[in-house]
Amino acid sequence: MAGAFGVDSNRDRNLRGTLAAVNTPFGDLKVADAHAHFFSHNFFRTLAASLKSPEILKEKLPFDFPPEDPVALAGRWIQELDRHGVARSVLIASVPGDEESVAAAAQAYPERFIPYFMLNPRAPDGVERTRRAFRELGLRGSASFPRCIYCLDESQGRRCPGPSRGREAARASKERLSR
Repeated sequence: MAGAFGVDSNRDRNLRGTLAAVNTPFGDLKVADAHAHFFSHNFFRTLAASLKSPEILKEKLPFDFPPEDPVALAGRWIQELDRHGVARSVLIASVPGDEESVAAAAQAYPERFIPYFMLNPRAPDGVERTRRAFRELGLRGSASFPRCIYCLDESQGRRCPGPSRGREAARASKERLSR
């Protein structure tokens, strides 16, 4: 995850992993990234499933293949955040079913990462995954691609799935937020 901007960090050693505020026209502000995809080893394993070998994917990537240990990858992210003066980041598991990767990263660096997971609320396991993500893994939010939530018009040749699973997953998310 080599960065290209060469920005020096203003790390404040007294604030346990936070960074000093950046001077802006609006005053001194801490920088937070509200949308970062955690491209874990599991993400690339899923992506490579249709290939003959994950090694083919490694050869085509313009960057280092992530380590299998999500905490090791999180450590690389911390280095990049520090280098670019970013105090905190929302980390989104980039493929459904990879909740454990962002949970491990956030558990290792709780003051730096806010863990989210990818959710298709219409998936048969959407409700169970949502409850597990919030209750057991301590994730803080979910992200969904619009195509996962909104169905295409039947005139476009696709049948809309029933909305009940989406409502149940939304209800599970609201339960988490009301605690």
